[in-house]
Amino acid sequence: MNIIKASGQREPFNEEKIKNSLRRVNLGEADIEYIVSKVKKRLKPGITSDQILKMVLSMLRNKGIHYSSRYNLKRAMIDLGPSGYPFEIFFSKLLKEYGYSVEVGQVVKGHCANQEIDIIAIKAHKHYMVECKFHNTFGAKSDLKVALYTYARFLDVKEAWKKKETNIDKIHQAMLVTNTKCSADAIQFAECRGIKIICWKYPQKENLENLIESKSLYPITVLPSLNKQAKDILFKENIFFVKELIDCKADLPIDKIDQLKNEASLII
Repeated sequence: MNIIKASGQREPFNEEKIKNSLRRVNLGEADIEYIVSKVKKRLKPGITSDQILKMVLSMLRNKGIHYSSRYNLKRAMIDLGPSGYPFEIFFSKLLKEYGYSVEVGQVVKGHCANQEIDIIAIKAHKHYMVECKFHNTFGAKSDLKVALYTYARFLDVKEAWKKKETNIDKIHQAMLVTNTKCSADAIQFAECRGIKIICWKYPQKENLENLIESKSLYPITVLPSLNKQAKDILFKENIFFVKELIDCKADLPIDKIDQLKNEASLII
């Protein structure tokens, strides 16, 4: 039985993908087998990956919010939108959790033109020019064109900063980050040109999913009771991680903030 992915491509149904994703949220093997068996019974021609996701989420909610919310991480990254700015802030805060110092939205003088850089990240005296590419749909990928203009901007800044007398504050490497995936040719080009890519499922270890899960840096958009109004208020108050909700005093109705805090405590 083939399923239709968000990109429109068809691929054979693979129950191991579902099993592995359920193991990531620490669901027991018996429950995993039960959910997969239910999904297999409901398969039909033309079924989409999104429909399967909704099936799994519906069953996970009966097991507990801590399972369903973590499993819904991919959609939660889309829900940071519709604009790309919240993703930039989210990722800058994530980098700080991993020991980077960061500056967001900096305009840097290049050799040919001024370049607005999403994030300048510094760790162990190495400076990164971070380009954040946000997508509003699962099937969208950052393609070769994105990798090319990221590299072009990096070269322009690098050439201008070569003229400085010291290596202080010079950009040493470009980093391309996206909330979905990168195309194969974008990854090939990045590997050839030394661009560090962080996206969904790539690279194998330090990919976006692993960076979030390893330190439980879940975005607040995983919370089922979060509405747009609450999201906007929390973003305005620089609250992006679920863990930041526990002790926050956001300008929200008491019953809403209590509900969100209760959900947060079940997830982290």
